[in-house]
Amino acid sequence: MKNSDKTPIVFFKHSTRCGTSHHIMDQLVEATQKMPQSIPFYYLDLIAHRDLSRMIAEELGVVHQSPQLIFYYQGEVISHASHHAIDWVKMTGKISSISPI
Repeated sequence: MKNSDKTPIVFFKHSTRCGTSHHIMDQLVEATQKMPQSIPFYYLDLIAHRDLSRMIAEELGVVHQSPQLIFYYQGEVISHASHHAIDWVKMTGKISSISPI
């Protein structure tokens, strides 16, 4: 996560077994098209990589949830949300406002 000093990093933790997560995932496709391409966006399948999801939660100091969006920049969590609190429009606007592109 050392690269977060220069550009924001976005994590989306998705459960392939959750209807809410699938709904949020559908919104993801449209939202990421509006994000600057230079911003790393990481998709994490929680079912396949539960250990990695827990490690991210511990390292960043956020409670593990699914679906979950984590916005990380300059060594800190700028925002995070889960379930229907995930607001892609707000997130992409926030990223665009701080991204050095």
